Amino acid sequence: LIGELKQRVIEDDAIEVSSHEAWKKDSRMDGDGWCPKKHDETQWIQWDLGGPEERQWVMQAIQTKGNYGGGLYFVTEFTLSYSDDGELWVDHPQVFEGNEDTEMMKENAIEPVIVARMLRLHPKAWRDAIALRVELFGAPAKTFKTKLLQQEGTSCGCTCGNSLAPDDTFCSKCGVERGALTPSAQHEEPAQGW
Repeated sequence: LIGELKQRVIEDDAIEVSSHEAWKKDSRMDGDGWCPKKHDETQWIQWDLGGPEERQWVMQAIQTKGNYGGGLYFVTEFTLSYSDDGELWVDHPQVFEGNEDTEMMKENAIEPVIVARMLRLHPKAWRDAIALRVELFGAPAKTFKTKLLQQEGTSCGCTCGNSLAPDDTFCSKCGVERGALTPSAQHEEPAQGW
């Protein structure tokens, strides 16, 4: 969903960073790696995937690498947050395992998936210094095929398997709303780009 320097999916101005603005383009997989000015837990890098239409994406996986070239700089643990407007950010519950060296790519599934326009990565632990190269995988939200809960007496669709009565709006066991996107949603293969 981000693309490489040679083949961009989003433009450089759709990438924002906490510091070292000039290096943000190097956060792409074929770049040298983005490094902030300070190496602490207040640093972040974010992507606006919405394009001119400000559309949402279902983000299913993330790949990371450390810096390219000299030094052993890479992130060993990170978290994600997401937003549709860049003002209100929601923390994703998962703590992601990062890299073990600078060159080996690490892929993590995002569970549960994130449905949003913007994604922000927060480094939490690193070797020597923070350095990142990143790619995201997912699909446009409106083409993401969902399993809807629309039939009378249907089961919840979540892992709880609770049966819904005809007049139930929410599952009494897990709280999922009838007709909502569920964790067991069926989806297309993750894709890069739009």
